[in-house]
Amino acid sequence: MTDAFARRYYATVAGALKMDGLTAEALFERRTAPGAYAWTRHAVVGRWLGDAFDRLNTVVEIGCADGCNLLPYLKDGRKAIGCDYDERRLAVGSAAGLDLRAGGVEVLREAGVRGDLVVLSHSLEHMVDVDAALRAAREVTATGGYLLRGGPRLGRTDPTAGRMAGGGRLSTVS
Repeated sequence: MTDAFARRYYATVAGALKMDGLTAEALFERRTAPGAYAWTRHAVVGRWLGDAFDRLNTVVEIGCADGCNLLPYLKDGRKAIGCDYDERRLAVGSAAGLDLRAGGVEVLREAGVRGDLVVLSHSLEHMVDVDAALRAAREVTATGGYLLRGGPRLGRTDPTAGRMAGGGRLSTVS
């Protein structure tokens, strides 16, 4: 898979496959409703980080789709910035007040974005070069910040283990 193909695919076909027959607006509404997983993940990250959670100023998500995972942080008063190739889904999250940008991690790097928490949720398994993707994520993670990565089947949480079922991990970046 080339970079050009990936950009085209994730801007069109992949987004349509994940829509569950819903409009982008209806899907965002479902993914941000009370009790949706974005809120559970937010609460678990808060428990994992303890007092450090209050010091998160900027939360970044690479491959954010509509930004549903970022919405709880925005509602907490934090900066919430994401990037993705699916401009239709980005528009819905942007309309909700999120700072969502079209493109890959390079649009964040070029803008000098640095997150105290950087989220890679269900995105590493889509990367052509996982090592390069992790290096790029590190570049947009503030010194002393955290990198949250999760993969398929991230449906249950274990707040005591520093991980989420299905491979989610929270790591400190130095």
